[in-house]
Amino acid sequence: MDTGLRFFHPLSAAGDEKFYEQLAQSREGYYSEWKWEYEVAASLINPENSLLEIGCGNGYFLKAMEDKGVFGVGLEFNDYAVQNAKSAGLNVRKESIQDHAALHPESYDVVCSFQVFEHTPEIADIITAAIQALKPGGLFIFGVPNNDSYIYSHYRYHPCNPPPHHILLWDKESLERLP
Repeated sequence: MDTGLRFFHPLSAAGDEKFYEQLAQSREGYYSEWKWEYEVAASLINPENSLLEIGCGNGYFLKAMEDKGVFGVGLEFNDYAVQNAKSAGLNVRKESIQDHAALHPESYDVVCSFQVFEHTPEIADIITAAIQALKPGGLFIFGVPNNDSYIYSHYRYHPCNPPPHHILLWDKESLERLP
């Protein structure tokens, strides 16, 4: 099925773990403490819910949900961010969603990810695994940049938009056409 999702080729041009670790360490605020998506997602999550966050960075959203009484687990590849999150007392693991879902199928009420899915070429496997980790009737929340938005129309060639930073270019159509 053609979703209209645009991507850079070759997919192997995507940044690796070391690239994101250097980016996070050199660019203060790379992992934002607040994103508007956090507020939208938080309004949909109840204190009794279990939560899995894919690509949790320093764990700011997990911490906010923990303060709300939500049990949360975070997955992150960046060693620097994992250590920051663990230092804050958060349950963050250096583990892929594919491996985690295989060990914990149908375990979470909510699986979420914010500003991660534009960075990874194996998106079909990641979405499949995220759904596998959800309990029946669970909620899958994710946010990606809209590459047809006003901001991106003016910054389409910004150095952070092409590889190695972004590999997938999402828009409203590609999201609506997800199978």
